[in-house]
Amino acid sequence: AAIDFDLFPHIHAIVANRLMDDLDDITNARIRNAGIYDEALSGLGGLVTVPPRKPGTKQVYHTYVIQAENRNGLYKHLMDNGIEAKVHYPVPLHLQKAAKYLGYKEGDFPVCEAQARSILTLPVHQHLTDDQLNYVTDTIKKFYKNG
Repeated sequence: AAIDFDLFPHIHAIVANRLMDDLDDITNARIRNAGIYDEALSGLGGLVTVPPRKPGTKQVYHTYVIQAENRNGLYKHLMDNGIEAKVHYPVPLHLQKAAKYLGYKEGDFPVCEAQARSILTLPVHQHLTDDQLNYVTDTIKKFYKNG
């Protein structure tokens, strides 16, 4: 049987329509989860930097991205402990193949490059329980305590 790709936009619309009713609950749960991370991880000094907050702005946390010392080690530790962390955007835009024609080289944007080496995305979705959030933060703390 052939797949009718013309149906995909309709299916997406049906799912989106259904989720619209839950949008406030989803957003509020993600904001709450981010707050739990903020509080638990803020005490790690310069080892972990939580996302900055802009006064008067509502962040909905599609992602929760920290900056971490020894990001690769922490990433492996989290994955080894069943926590699905992600490394989003490991190559800065100016070093992407598509931007090569611009002539930028490593070192041209040192802040961006340092962030690309340190950013790590933690799970923040609305289905996480308090126990799961605490497990994530405890696992991070253990990594730096034992590291």
